[in-house]
Amino acid sequence: MSLSPSLIVETNDIRAAAVAVVDTTGTQLGGFDSSKPSTATMSQVAASAVSQTLLAANLARRRFTVHNSANKTVFLAFGATASLTAYTIPVPAGQTYEGLLNDYTGVISVIGSAGINTNNLFVTEITT
Repeated sequence: MSLSPSLIVETNDIRAAAVAVVDTTGTQLGGFDSSKPSTATMSQVAASAVSQTLLAANLARRRFTVHNSANKTVFLAFGATASLTAYTIPVPAGQTYEGLLNDYTGVISVIGSAGINTNNLFVTEITT
């Protein structure tokens, strides 16, 4: 005897169901895209002690990753200018930061600590 999938699904089991994000009135919220990303663009940015653009604003961005191969911490800012005292996320030397899915699509800037070598930051931007 074989089991039919309908016999093994429990009530309220949503592991394989499509899910819509709704507010308290049941209205589906905009801005959430449950489709899988299909494009990845890789780039390298030379680490620097001067603020520079890491990623331009991109409304199609779904996620991004940054690997810091430099010898010092770099500081990412969700905005046009990063500084050592005004930043969003520190990424220590040899570490990787992975942004949240469907999070931030604006410009991302980066700055390195004083004495940073010019090794590359390896960046991947995943888009729809």
